[in-house]
Amino acid sequence: MNESQFNRGSWLAIIASISLLLLMVAVNAYRFSLPTDGWVYDGFGGGFTTDLLGLPSEIRPGDLPLAIDGLPIEQFANRPLFVPLEAPPGWRAGSQVTYTLDRSGQTITVAAPVTRWNLASGSRGLLTWLRATWNSALIASVYFLIGAFVFTRRPGSPAAQILLFLGSVRLVMSFFFPATIGDVLDSIANTLVALLGYYIWGMLAFPTLFLLALVFPHPKWPIRRHPRLTLAGLYLLAPLALLAIGSTSATAGPFAGFSLVAVYSLLTVASILHTFFQVRTDPIGRAQVKWVGLGVALVAGYRLVFNVIFLSSNFSFFATEPWWTDLLDGLIDVSLPVTVGIAILRYRLFDIDLLIRRTLQYTLVTGLLALVFFGGVTVLQAILTRLTGQQSSLAIALSTLAIAALFNPLRKRVQSFIDRRFFRQKYDAEQALAEFAATARNETDLGQLSADLTSTIQETLQPGKISLWLKPVAVSGQPLGNRQRNPE
Repeated sequence: MNESQFNRGSWLAIIASISLLLLMVAVNAYRFSLPTDGWVYDGFGGGFTTDLLGLPSEIRPGDLPLAIDGLPIEQFANRPLFVPLEAPPGWRAGSQVTYTLDRSGQTITVAAPVTRWNLASGSRGLLTWLRATWNSALIASVYFLIGAFVFTRRPGSPAAQILLFLGSVRLVMSFFFPATIGDVLDSIANTLVALLGYYIWGMLAFPTLFLLALVFPHPKWPIRRHPRLTLAGLYLLAPLALLAIGSTSATAGPFAGFSLVAVYSLLTVASILHTFFQVRTDPIGRAQVKWVGLGVALVAGYRLVFNVIFLSSNFSFFATEPWWTDLLDGLIDVSLPVTVGIAILRYRLFDIDLLIRRTLQYTLVTGLLALVFFGGVTVLQAILTRLTGQQSSLAIALSTLAIAALFNPLRKRVQSFIDRRFFRQKYDAEQALAEFAATARNETDLGQLSADLTSTIQETLQPGKISLWLKPVAVSGQPLGNRQRNPE
């Protein structure tokens, strides 16, 4: 199969990507037809977050709405999908609505104007939102452009086609307009926001990731024998089950979505491990699988940890995210298209084993040093407080000196541990070369040294044939003949 030419899968990937982007535009257009108060609403405990329109009202960021015109917010926000409800009486364009808010533990009542989106207000709201989320939009654009670039270079490659669609999914998730109370009060908008704003992870993003693991570098049995049935199972059965669960109660939907993400993550990792053992005799396929596995492991592992923390904190841990979480999210997200793109186009460009070794090494070293630092600060601070009766910066200084002194010894021990456990062949080769270097420093017999050299090469590289040629040199004006050891 010529991967540089278009085929039916190429056009299918283009049509699916364009259709998804047009769906995002159509859904956002419908939501802009609804009345709004201009405030972004975080239904996972964050309350009002961003004022998009700047309408005159007493609402502040962080206010948690309790009721709208005396009607409890729970009956609007915490309801299953597809359940229509009548909006509060004041929720009409040109009128005012009365909010009962929880502001830092105090219950207050404020009035807020309700208006309708138009070209000017929509442009203002869009710019306000982009200024607040420019980093996420930039990362999504880079993600999509990488997928599009790889697709233009290998349009006939199933992996490149899937990467293009995955970039489109990522673009939709970042450029999907944030939810407002107007979306919550409208049953159609409420369902669409849930599907394209939250459930898209379990319905499209991670199923597509699993599909990528099924087709690259060689299609697995379900794709080869039953491609249509496999695609239907990935993109129809799971979303239908997710919607069925989500329509039963408001809390079942998110848990079902997170569970689906976890299941697809585990299936993706299992598929990559299976592929790695399948291509263990194929050096090209093994290098490609390692690249894809690196990107998938970063994304899937990060999302699993994210979901565990998110669920265990009852959706409140990431209500106010520090700045570094956005940077970390972006780097993790972009790592997938970068590694997959390298696997498709330039899998021989870098030593993937070295990358994996260094990543594991410095991740473990960083985690251990952080544990030492924070543990040292805590223990020393408690000791100094007991001795002096007050806190001191000496604990931080001593902990910093401790991790500076531990860095090199800890790095060497971690590197040795990783090489012994995960890169045993390379570790054994390095040990053999180190032993030969020590022998060569003390050996004076050229014959014995030649035998040691050929034996070391045989043990480390295991070639089919070894030949050793010694360059003739002149001694007292007389040339020496060639010396050969172990010609076979």
